[in-house]
Formats: sequence, structure tokens, C-alpha cells
Amino acid sequence: MNKINKNKFIPLDKSWVIRMGVLDLIHGYKDINNFLANQGNLSGDLLALKRVLKIWNSDKSVDVGESGTLYRFLKFISWKLKLKLFCFCFWLYYRRGR
Repeated sequence: MNKINKNKFIPLDKSWVIRMGVLDLIHGYKDINNFLANQGNLSGDLLALKRVLKIWNSDKSVDVGESGTLYRFLKFISWKLKLKLFCFCFWLYYRRGR
């Protein structure tokens, strides 16, 4: 029987990580920042989450890249918390124009 290679990894479930990240974001926790900082080979959606976490609570626009999941969560948060958040997702705009 082969030994299990513990150095290999199971890819992160990006939707779950985004959900946990958004919960940390609205509750002021930094756990997701620490978690993502220690991960290699992040998907585009998780890199977008990292960018959002860095600029949250600033006056900068929120760039979610191609992450529709992150875009929808942040739009909901901005509505629910009555924030003036400018959130953009280039590929959604591009796809709509096709």
C-alpha cells in the first residue's frame, strides 16, 4: 500500500473561503488574512479576496477581478450596511456587452 504524501494539498474550495472571508471582513476579524498569506497558488478569485481585504475601510474602489461570487456578496453587504461602496467586476461588464 502506498504511503500518503502529506506534502500534496487538496485545492481550496474558493466559494467557501470567500464566504468565510466576507464574514471575517464584516465582523472585523483578520483570520482570513493570515490564512491566505500562508497559502501558495491562490486562484484568481482568492487573489481578488486578498486585494479586497487590504483596501476595505478605505476610500478606494473595490476590484473583484473576475469573481462573481465576491462581487455579489460585496454588493449585498454594501446595500445591507448602507455603505457607499464602488465595486466593479470587469468581466461581468464585458460579458453583458456581448
